[in-house]
Amino acid sequence: MSNKFNRTITASALAFASMFFAMFSLTTTGTALAQPEQEAQVRIIHTVFDAPAVDVYLNGNKMVGGLEYKGISPRVAISGGPYNIKVTPAGKSEALIQTDLTLKNGENYSLVAIGKLDSMSLKALTDDLSPLEVGKTRLRLVHTSPDTPAVDVVANNSMLLVPNLGFAEASSYIPLNAMSVDVEVRPSGTTRASLTVPSLTLEAGKAYTVYVVGTSSGTPALSALPVADTVTLAGAKVSEALPESGPPPGPAANQSAGSLPKTGSEYPLAASLLVIASAAALAIGGGATLRRRKS
Repeated sequence: MSNKFNRTITASALAFASMFFAMFSLTTTGTALAQPEQEAQVRIIHTVFDAPAVDVYLNGNKMVGGLEYKGISPRVAISGGPYNIKVTPAGKSEALIQTDLTLKNGENYSLVAIGKLDSMSLKALTDDLSPLEVGKTRLRLVHTSPDTPAVDVVANNSMLLVPNLGFAEASSYIPLNAMSVDVEVRPSGTTRASLTVPSLTLEAGKAYTVYVVGTSSGTPALSALPVADTVTLAGAKVSEALPESGPPPGPAANQSAGSLPKTGSEYPLAASLLVIASAAALAIGGGATLRRRKS
C-alpha cells in the first residue's frame, strides 16, 4: 500500500509540475516575447514670427516651457491617445492656441505653431523616420510664412522639387541621393527667387524637413529653418540610430527632456511560474518522502 501511495503522490507531483511548465511554455511563446508598444514621440516647433516665447501643455501638463520663434523642442515620449493641447505666452495662462488631437503609439510627430499672433494654429505633421537605404536621404518642405503666396521649390536652378506649395501645407517626403544642393523658393509659376538657400547639405541616413518661415513684406525676412532627424539604415538594428532633432532651441527654451519607453525583464511572468512550479514539485515530493519514512 505504501508503494501505491508513493506512486500516486509522485504522479500528482509530476502532473502539477507539467501543468506549470505548460503555462511557462505558453507564456514565453506569447506574452513575454511580445515587445511593448512604442509610445508616440512628440516635439514642438515655433514658426510664428510675431508671437512671444510660448509654453505648451498637454492635458494640463507642461510639456515645453519658453520656446521662442524658430525654437525646436526635444522629442518627448508619451502614450498614444486623445490630448488637449494648449499653447500660452511663456509664464501666462491665456491660450494662444487650444485644440484637441489624437496621437498614435509608434508615430513621430512635429506639432508646428503657425500663422500670426492674432490667428495662431497648430499643424500636426507625421515624421517619416523609417529606415533609409545606404547613401539615401529624404526631404520635405513646409510653408509657414503667412503673407507669402504659394511657392515652387527648385533645386540647382533646374530640378522642381515641390510645385505650388501653399501656406500651412507640407509636401510629401522626396527620396534623394545624399548631396549638397542650392535651393530656391519662388512664387509659384515664376523664375524669381523669394528665398535662396545655398549649399544645403543633405546627408545620407537623415530625414530633413525645411520650414519656410518669416515674412515676405517685413521683418523678420523670409528664411529657411532646416530640421534633421537621424534614422536607421535598412537592415540595421533600431538601437543603432535614434531620432535626433535639428537646430536646438535658444537658451530661453527650458524644455522638458524627452524619454524613451523603459522595458523590464523579458520573462517576468514566466520566471514566476517556473519558480512556483519548482517549489510545488519540491513540496509535494518532500511530503511523499516524509509519509514514506513514517510508513
